[in-house]
Amino acid sequence: MSFTNSYKADVSPLPSGDYGPDPYDINWMMPLYEATLESDRIKLTPFVPSLHARGYADQVKAHPDLHRWFPFDLSTLDAILKEIESFVRRYPMCILFAIIDKPAATRSQA
Repeated sequence: MSFTNSYKADVSPLPSGDYGPDPYDINWMMPLYEATLESDRIKLTPFVPSLHARGYADQVKAHPDLHRWFPFDLSTLDAILKEIESFVRRYPMCILFAIIDKPAATRSQA
């Protein structure tokens, strides 16, 4: 996985239908050391849309009530990508993590 952390205000136009910069810039105000965010059962890693958004969108589609009370639309992959870019990555005080269930990931690779 590849991500950077340049911590700067981003005023560029919103991308439409893409997964953001490559390598993905998490643009968070603090240093991030992945090794401190892992146990034998889970791993917290920055949510990189090209790696995690499709799986998240599939789960949202399978469980439509997941975001029933959210004040924003996360019903499609494009909507998820727009929200992440607009309200997470562009603001250095926000970060979004993917929670990886390590035993489940090992089972799916077998």
